[in-house]
Amino acid sequence: MLKTEKRSFPLVMAAVLALALQSASRASCEGLRQKIDTLLASPDLAGGIQGVIVRSLADGSEWYSRGADLLFMPASNQKLLTSAAALHLLGPQFRFTTRLCSRAVPDRDGTLAGDLYLVGSGDPLLSDGDLAGMVRSLRQVGVRRVAGRVVADASLFTGDTLGAAWSWDYLSHYYAAPASALNLNKNVVGLRLAPAKAAGDPPTVTVEPAGAPVHVIVTARTGGPSAPTALSIERRLGRGWIEVGGTIAQDAPDAQRGPHWVTVPDPPLFAASVLTEQLRQAGIRVEWEPDFGTAPSDASPLVEHASVPLAELLPLLNKPSDNLIAECLLRAVGARAAKEGSVEAGAQAAVEWFRSVGLPQGGCRIVDGSGLSRLNLVSPRLLAGLLEQMARRLDFDVFKNSLPIAGKDGTL
Repeated sequence: MLKTEKRSFPLVMAAVLALALQSASRASCEGLRQKIDTLLASPDLAGGIQGVIVRSLADGSEWYSRGADLLFMPASNQKLLTSAAALHLLGPQFRFTTRLCSRAVPDRDGTLAGDLYLVGSGDPLLSDGDLAGMVRSLRQVGVRRVAGRVVADASLFTGDTLGAAWSWDYLSHYYAAPASALNLNKNVVGLRLAPAKAAGDPPTVTVEPAGAPVHVIVTARTGGPSAPTALSIERRLGRGWIEVGGTIAQDAPDAQRGPHWVTVPDPPLFAASVLTEQLRQAGIRVEWEPDFGTAPSDASPLVEHASVPLAELLPLLNKPSDNLIAECLLRAVGARAAKEGSVEAGAQAAVEWFRSVGLPQGGCRIVDGSGLSRLNLVSPRLLAGLLEQMARRLDFDVFKNSLPIAGKDGTL
């Protein structure tokens, strides 16, 4: 059981981590210690907890340590653990694949007997544009009618689509989108508002992409010219209802009109619904509305879409600190290492690898891939040791190039 040391005072400084790139003299090490001690003695940090470790990459020597074995909430630094585990256990050339499968082939009239299965493997970047490309490819293989329905197969990932202890009050915000084996457009819809011509009338709200299974309740009103715009756009928990309230000025600028991004509660249904709409718009008749299910073992792929390789995906994860990519990668690690696409399996695989390379046991607790949960914990010693391990890998440049450069790019 992982134990944490409790403190009654607030946590001000979670962890300060550094890895030195070359050896140093005793005098320079002593100077570094004095500088760190001076920084940590600041009144701004009074009553807080500090965890610091400084190690040399050249010889592994420890230059400074204070509270290095305490456990802290890593926040988005959790993505360093997720990225490292994904690079090790999936490899830099790993790609997510999304397939359109069927048990039949189109007949002479272009009819596909039975259902069309949309099978996902967790691609966090799949877009409605990618689906449109798959629809074009489907037409190229002769499909003109689906006698059944589009069936969303997200069975590769198991467990909750949200992270443990994610707060209910931000679940409609884009950065807390649920993670599934079938994702689309980062699992958000865009709402665009067009003010009414008459003040006091409700604005017109358009949902993007077409076919998204959401219902919009508009209580907002249009204000007169130069009136302040104050909108409230929230999704009711557990449902696809989005409430748009407040006021939008008649002359509101484009930035206030949208798109306003809101998460969807059911990513597989979202993807299958948008695909169904795109098929129909492309002249492919679909007889029934979308459903959930698992593709039969004898279903063959008709069309396949592959994501960018992991080496190109990691910068999209780490530089902007993208939560959905992190959540999908942790589940993909579980699917690869333990044949179970869950957070728990991915976390266990990561911890086992950490242990195998000599990182401290009990140095972390992983409950999600992104760091959004406040239940994640990591020690400065484990995180510094992990960075040291990554620096010695042949694929270190892949990892290093994914990281934000302070003051230049990214947010991590």
